[in-house]
Amino acid sequence: MRHKKRFSISGTLFTLILVYFIYLIAKDKEWKILSFITGAYLFIIIGFFALVILGILLLILIPLLFLKKPILVKRFKRKSVIKNPKANNNAIDVDFKVKD
Repeated sequence: MRHKKRFSISGTLFTLILVYFIYLIAKDKEWKILSFITGAYLFIIIGFFALVILGILLLILIPLLFLKKPILVKRFKRKSVIKNPKANNNAIDVDFKVKD
């Protein structure tokens, strides 16, 4: 039976801490290649985590915006210029009598 490799968050966080300490030591001793490689690794992995968190937040916020949409539509709906149709100045009300 083969053992499957599984990547967990705890292992990744441990690796990030380890790589960060390697980065600090390499930067302190002025090992430019090692500090560049570890810095690039940290940048890529932290950027990946940021994208995952951003995706989760978008998955939560977008449905909330769709639920709030009818309220937003009512708020920004254009109100009619003529509020009272009887007070319309364009209409002429004329009474007349027909002579026999």
